[in-house]
Amino acid sequence: MKNHEKVYQEFWKAIVENEDGTLNVEQIKKELADYRVLLKEVPKVYDELAGFSKPHTRASVIISAVNDRMIDKQMAFNDLTMTAENGEVILTVDKLKEYFDISLEH
Repeated sequence: MKNHEKVYQEFWKAIVENEDGTLNVEQIKKELADYRVLLKEVPKVYDELAGFSKPHTRASVIISAVNDRMIDKQMAFNDLTMTAENGEVILTVDKLKEYFDISLEH
């Protein structure tokens, strides 16, 4: 069985078919309308969070990219305050680059 057939049998069939096995056209229209919303909106979120704009990008790729972009504020605060002397944190650009593992190439 081809993958799309398996997906249909296991997921869509109960949603888009009537009890007699005929297609429920009204339900298909609703599902397609919902799918269109996803195709329009998901790329906006992916692009904002991860720099990707393809709606069919695997979740693991998006999550990895988001994790690369995220900063755990509490962890960063804790790390940086550990460098404090007399309540002051003095950091150079080089120390920040090292801490965040980034380069300032333009």
